[in-house]
Amino acid sequence: MPTASVNISIHCDPKQVNAIQAEIERQMPFAAASALTKVASRCQREIRRVLPSEMVIRNSWTSRGIQVQRAEKSDWPHCTAIVGSKDVYMIDQETGGASHTLDRFHFSRRTLKNG
Repeated sequence: MPTASVNISIHCDPKQVNAIQAEIERQMPFAAASALTKVASRCQREIRRVLPSEMVIRNSWTSRGIQVQRAEKSDWPHCTAIVGSKDVYMIDQETGGASHTLDRFHFSRRTLKNG
């Protein structure tokens, strides 16, 4: 039975490889910060979308309080994007705590669902 033989030869210029590697290293901080910020923005949109099913929304104030802190390329390699609320009362809503308002306790909807 005949056998086939294939020889493959690859040649590369080390200068071109080094140039490509340098460009990747130069662009990596921007790419990472951009990707993290895009993911955080998508999370923000999803949180805003499901917020009315988690609590009673009477106006857009609470929804607008869900904000994104963008990742910065200057923080490379420790880039961080943060999604959170600027409203302090959202901590009790999310954790199921109680707030004292007008001499009555109001529990979050989540506490009632879980308890």
